[in-house]
Amino acid sequence: MKTPPVVAAAQAGEAAARIVERRRTIGDPYLDEFIAAGHDPRELIRVALKRYRGLPDWVAQADVDDVLVLHVRQWWEWAVDDLAVLEHAERLLMNRREVGERLNLGSGQAIVDRIRARRRQRAALRGEPDPAELADVPPQQEDRTAAQQRWLDTHLDALDRARAAVLEHKDLGSDEAYESLLDVAAEPWSPATMTLMSYAAFDLRQTPAVAALSDDHPLHAALDEWTALAEQYRSVG
Repeated sequence: MKTPPVVAAAQAGEAAARIVERRRTIGDPYLDEFIAAGHDPRELIRVALKRYRGLPDWVAQADVDDVLVLHVRQWWEWAVDDLAVLEHAERLLMNRREVGERLNLGSGQAIVDRIRARRRQRAALRGEPDPAELADVPPQQEDRTAAQQRWLDTHLDALDRARAAVLEHKDLGSDEAYESLLDVAAEPWSPATMTLMSYAAFDLRQTPAVAALSDDHPLHAALDEWTALAEQYRSVG
């Protein structure tokens, strides 16, 4: 089954406004229901599907078009919620097979695959780079990538220590920094992980609350440790 096209929040808001305005235009006796539901896409969908009898064809058909816009937006938001639940289960170290049984998924690997797919969908919804594309490497860079991976494999303890030190202070970051750090919290070290971790550290540094910390705050030391490792990594190959 193909993934539906992304519907931005603004597009969904415009679709909801069109539904209400059409009902206002025709003097719909149930207009108050539509106005009351206008702030909740799911409720507006329910009202539109319920109050369809006796409508002019142009109104009924236009409502369906806009309800579909709202419906697809709800699907994308559900995908993000699905990811949030699965990532929370991962943070709690729950058994993947047992979690998968709730979703009719047959293996722990299926959970991993679903998380990866949902992360790509979340990135698409937010207009961010596809996480999978960050890992794509042109053929001419294969030798350098192999050297970088060897460096990563021989510095796992230092990388894990630096990441853990930064993660201890993730609550100080903006929502974007917090979520970016969670994205890489349990990822194995690879060139893609290094890229994502660098983005997350940059977002964390840009957060006003972090910038206002005293120079001797432990987070600054953690970020400096990470920066030193990242610079060593970038010099490889």
